[in-house]
Amino acid sequence: MKTPIFEIKTDLEATFIERQNKFLATVSIEGNNALAHIHDPGRLEGILEKGRTVLLKVFENPLRKTGYEIVGAKVDKEIVLINSRYHNDIAEALIRRGVVKFRGSYLQIKREVKFENSRFDFMVEDKEKYLIEVKGCVLVKNGVALFPDAPTKRGTRHMLELAQSINFGFKPIVFILIFRNAYEFKPNGEIDKEFEKNFYNALLQGVEVRKFVLSYDGRYVYFEKEIP
Repeated sequence: MKTPIFEIKTDLEATFIERQNKFLATVSIEGNNALAHIHDPGRLEGILEKGRTVLLKVFENPLRKTGYEIVGAKVDKEIVLINSRYHNDIAEALIRRGVVKFRGSYLQIKREVKFENSRFDFMVEDKEKYLIEVKGCVLVKNGVALFPDAPTKRGTRHMLELAQSINFGFKPIVFILIFRNAYEFKPNGEIDKEFEKNFYNALLQGVEVRKFVLSYDGRYVYFEKEIP
């Protein structure tokens, strides 16, 4: 039996109608249209399509523009987590549960660590200092996970600066969280050639990339495997 590593409860299901813009969608809840927030800046190709069942979280905050937020979408036999709000929590769960091994037995974990012109998701300290950036991946074609699914100047900058961090004594790591079944990962040069180039350059300079396949059942996130 698989052990869940993180819990994300949802409140109801809806039918996806259309994407109004990058962060806003129209959904149908029991026949009534409503607006729902999309907490993912990607294109979500092949996922947010008309008629798809999506899983929503309800927010009763008068300061929010919408009372709903999309957490996942049912695609074939998978529920694909498409909410980047949870990426860092999932990454931290991978560290704390020992899926990601470090040299020391005592780990100090800091979030939102500034280096150069970026804020990286984590710095983990044991006998070394590891600078970690987390990327979520939901685009999979023929079993190959691809990132990004939209051009990302920010992602390119991260790869450059992670490589630079080696000169300052850091051991940089990129966590790729893949939320669909896949057997391989590649940078998506068809979408962003600059990211692809800097991704491979960063690897040559010593940046480590860890690729984790995760699944979601509508309540729990599970670690499935790590892609070599």
